[in-house]
Amino acid sequence: MLKSLARSPSRERSIVIDNLTGANSSDELPPSISRPGGGGKFTSSGEPLNFPGNTFIYSVNPRTYFYEALCKMQRGLKELPQASHFTFLPEPSFHMTQFCGVSGSPLGSDGWPKEFERGTGLREITECYLRRFKMLQLPQRVSVKPVGPDSPNRIRMEPASEKDARALQQIRDSLQDLTGIYRADISSYRFHVTLSYQTKWLETAAAEAYWDAATDLYDTYLDSVRQVDFGPLEFCEFDTMHHFPALALIDDS
Repeated sequence: MLKSLARSPSRERSIVIDNLTGANSSDELPPSISRPGGGGKFTSSGEPLNFPGNTFIYSVNPRTYFYEALCKMQRGLKELPQASHFTFLPEPSFHMTQFCGVSGSPLGSDGWPKEFERGTGLREITECYLRRFKMLQLPQRVSVKPVGPDSPNRIRMEPASEKDARALQQIRDSLQDLTGIYRADISSYRFHVTLSYQTKWLETAAAEAYWDAATDLYDTYLDSVRQVDFGPLEFCEFDTMHHFPALALIDDS
């Protein structure tokens, strides 16, 4: 159980605490945090920065218990003393990323499509992806399940069955070819739903308390969730991490 994992001196727990404290980082700020113009997604005060891109996601249906449980867990985290070290994402933005397209400030800092010259604008790339996306033949529904927080910021998701695992891998392989972005983690990528981004490093005792509280909140609200049904797959273009408007989706209709 995750609760016992959080209380034990396990390797996994040590990794989480090191990540929260920045023990293995030489950076002043946590990942994705920077001053304006520094290439991050948020400032250290939690303000969203311009971080344009496109992506392929499954939005969390707001009419499900899973969405309600995510909201309750996030609200619980907001009430903790350490909450000032995090910036929390808007509830309507909750999603599971299937495959990242091109993004970043500067554009392409997280991978560049092989067929486009450096300097090509986001709009041109998005329009190309959009034409291809509309012609894809892919599984239209997948099922996953939450398996615990892999940090206080994120809920780790895994396929609900072997059939879903094959479908998710097939979709990622197809999107890799569609985008021309070939990632080393194509088979090992950990699906997740993000609740927040850490904006400042924590002291060790505070990190331990925050992780313990996060696992308690998970046990209270999400441990009973056995299956989450996702679909349709959405292709989105975005400017910040607060909003992911869909340009197209793959559906039965």
